[in-house]
Amino acid sequence: MTQRLEAVQNQLSNLYQQQAAAKEEVGKPFPYEDELKSKSARLVELDTLLNIDGKGHAQPETVVAKSARPSVLDSLKRPVPPRSPEKKPKQHEQER
Repeated sequence: MTQRLEAVQNQLSNLYQQQAAAKEEVGKPFPYEDELKSKSARLVELDTLLNIDGKGHAQPETVVAKSARPSVLDSLKRPVPPRSPEKKPKQHEQER
């Protein structure tokens, strides 16, 4: 019981240290923030130029609910339909 108490106390101490380190990281500015803003603006500009409808604004993406999308796993679990035996005549090379 005492060993378990020590292990849990060490784990708690470790978690407090991780929390303090995380709080310090949150306070730091993102070093690539300016680059991210400029590239995001360029992306919006390119999307507008590549828009095919000619209206000058990007089409909003259609969001499909997760429950409405077909499941890939369900399609993998379905049995494979049996193949119909198609007998094709074999083509032999013509003799010269």
